[in-house]
Amino acid sequence: MRCRTPGLPAADAADRADGDPQSRIPTARCREIGPHARRLRSELGLCVAEVARACQVSDSTLLQWEQGTFPKALTVARLRTWERALLLAPGQLLAPPASHPGVRDGRWRVTVSTETLEAAIHRVAACLATRGRNLLQPEQPLDGRARRDADLLAHRYGVGAHRWPLADVAVSYGISPSHARLTVARMVARSGGFAFRIPVLDAMLEVGAGGFSFSTAVADGRMRDLLGPSLSRERAAAFAGELLSRRITGADPGMSIAGTSVPTKAANASLVADVV
Repeated sequence: MRCRTPGLPAADAADRADGDPQSRIPTARCREIGPHARRLRSELGLCVAEVARACQVSDSTLLQWEQGTFPKALTVARLRTWERALLLAPGQLLAPPASHPGVRDGRWRVTVSTETLEAAIHRVAACLATRGRNLLQPEQPLDGRARRDADLLAHRYGVGAHRWPLADVAVSYGISPSHARLTVARMVARSGGFAFRIPVLDAMLEVGAGGFSFSTAVADGRMRDLLGPSLSRERAAAFAGELLSRRITGADPGMSIAGTSVPTKAANASLVADVV
């Protein structure tokens, strides 16, 4: 890879190498990248092992990288993998921002782009079940425990893999109902460490802003396509209120999750990136 031309943004130097993933990053640039990557990792609250695993290197190798030492040449392909593990856009390690662009007020900014709110609930549940770590390697399936926890949270809003009462779902996973309730409560509280942006929910709220009642919109089909095949308006309102602190006008969440309670959300500074 050619050195960056003086006066051009660092990202431009990376862009020139996009056609050849095996192009090498200049040694001088590598020495600069390491400390910035360490700072950005710290802002995300990620440990060395988590980022190393996402980069498919050993912990000791990542520590060397962060110190600006590269026993093997850093290629554009490896740089891209490292950036993805840090929830950065291509080129952002070559032109590092002053602070992580995906963190604001100690919260991860996560954009969940789906066609229905039902699908978005599954995505949010997976994120909370893994404390956001699934975002580092989105192509990797969740492990067994994370799948269970994500299903339990989705079940709270009526879109889990099972349509049984929570007690029966808990038994199917080999845990007690009290354990299941505590698991769900912890994930709801954990959501305080994230700022989720869900465009499909924004579209739903625009209906209310346009003067349509939520119930009327659902009845005439304006909302059903956005909700998804199984999600009720009450459960949608419960999800929006509990996890996003947003209110869907005309949809009462009160009866949808009666008999359950969760603690007040608390922001968690160890969680947080603007990921589509």
